[in-house]
Order: sequence, then structure tokens, then C-alpha cells
Amino acid sequence: MLSVVQTPEGPQLKIKVGDLVCTTPQLTARRDNEEPWTITPVGGQIEMRRGKEVTAGPIIKVLLRF
Repeated sequence: MLSVVQTPEGPQLKIKVGDLVCTTPQLTARRDNEEPWTITPVGGQIEMRRGKEVTAGPIIKVLLRF
């Protein structure tokens, strides 16, 4: 699950997978051979951009495989 948290460094993405929790200012994700998404916190929400396509929301659930 991705959400946004405010830290002393500014807004960060919070990534939670089971018991693992980490934060980062930006994330790039790609599926197979598709163009990558750039994921950033914007205005208290998560913004996912790929080309001209934009998806935003307060929480985004994604399936991650390791």
C-alpha cells in the first residue's frame, strides 16, 4: 500500500508491505516492458504519472512481487 506522510524532510511516500514500512520522496515503477510510472506525493495525495496519463488518490493499493 502507498500513502503520503509528512516528515521533517517534507512529504514522503510511505510504502507498506506486510511488516515492512519505508519512506521515499519519489518512486519509479514499471510493469514488464511498459513505460515507467513516476510516483510522488503531491498536495497530500499520491500522484502517478506516465506520459500524459495521471492517476491520483490519498491511498493506492498495488500488488508487489519480490
